[in-house]
Amino acid sequence: MVVTSENKSEIWLDAEGECPEIPPDLVVKQINEADGLAAWKAHLWPGREKIRAVSSMTWNHETKEAGIDTSLYARVQAKFFALCDRQNEIVAVAAGHPVDSTYYRTRGIWVSENYRGLGLITSVLWAVLRDAADQGSYIVWTLPRKQALNAYERAGFRQDSEFFDEGVLYGPNCYAICKLDTQMIARIRGEIVD
Repeated sequence: MVVTSENKSEIWLDAEGECPEIPPDLVVKQINEADGLAAWKAHLWPGREKIRAVSSMTWNHETKEAGIDTSLYARVQAKFFALCDRQNEIVAVAAGHPVDSTYYRTRGIWVSENYRGLGLITSVLWAVLRDAADQGSYIVWTLPRKQALNAYERAGFRQDSEFFDEGVLYGPNCYAICKLDTQMIARIRGEIVD
């Protein structure tokens, strides 16, 4: 998958060793929605008929209540971030969008088989977390598959529910959150924290 957007901003993450170093032939970029959705359709959810950039799902980590808010489709826009090689091929992708003034949702991480196991998705997730922080959100949540939870934990998330299969297509899944406190924001921005 080649990124076709003319309007991309490169995001270099220098995390003082917190995030695996990105090889010099790769870069984290914000990509357009069409390229992000195409990567999801081709690699993450092949065969799935309808894939939206924004999810209507909600999660409240304090009450442990999940919900649906279809107004999100009209109210918010997702941002996609990708790890791309020198040919602008997407080798990893994730997206996120605000849910309300507190919560931000990230979803849809995928890494090319040639790049799995290197921890590189952390740099993409941190780009999503930076966007959440820039938008004023302070809790980012996700619904990872069991096999993806470790990638989220390396990026600063913690499991927030038990695993479950009911109501999910690709289970088992669990809820996971990342609190964007001062220390976490400094960590994802590569700032030194005393």
